[in-house]
Amino acid sequence: MTILGLIIVPIALYLLSGINPQTTQMGLVLRTIFVGVGFGITMPVFMIVVQNAFEHSKLGVVTASTQLFRSIGGTVGVAIMGGILNNSLSSRLSDLSGDKFMQTLSRFNPNFSPEGINVNKMQDLLSSIGQAQIQANLSVLPPLLKVEVIQAFSQFGSKIKEILALSIGEVFLIASLIMLIAFAASFFLKEIPLRKSHGRPALEEAGVEIAVEEGEFRPKDQPRI
Repeated sequence: MTILGLIIVPIALYLLSGINPQTTQMGLVLRTIFVGVGFGITMPVFMIVVQNAFEHSKLGVVTASTQLFRSIGGTVGVAIMGGILNNSLSSRLSDLSGDKFMQTLSRFNPNFSPEGINVNKMQDLLSSIGQAQIQANLSVLPPLLKVEVIQAFSQFGSKIKEILALSIGEVFLIASLIMLIAFAASFFLKEIPLRKSHGRPALEEAGVEIAVEEGEFRPKDQPRI
């Protein structure tokens, strides 16, 4: 099951890397479902494997440590992928310096630079509220200039959507390559048989731990029942 999950995830991420402005909402939902199914199959199995690799007395510590490192990995991963996304956006937006709408904005605001647009500003720009605000600001322009700028803004919006889709696709492509490495690494993991019992009843386990802590006998001299 773990191998199946590690096959599904990189394939689904690779499909997500091919998104474009024409991708439908249903297409995104289906790709996301496959990513969730793959991780849903894989993650619980790894948790069980880690829990069985240690003694039952350390079960709580092992489970908490696994969750901790998953959280750390998720935080670091999001930061790295976010940096890659913003860097990709900046490099592609720099190619739009000759765009008519960009040149118009530069005339009205000399401090404006396309490199200063990040993914959050781009989402605001592409939102219905953001576009309505821009249209309202453009409506005060002289009639001849207004028609030209509105047309340039429409073309600029299409280019921005394409750039955003390509940058997000690049992030998903990198993620799919990382998951392929994880898939290859899974073949080198040591096979650990599942624990069928705890070795001794819970009360006896607690008594032995207390005795060991108090120094009454060494762990190797623990009684076997």
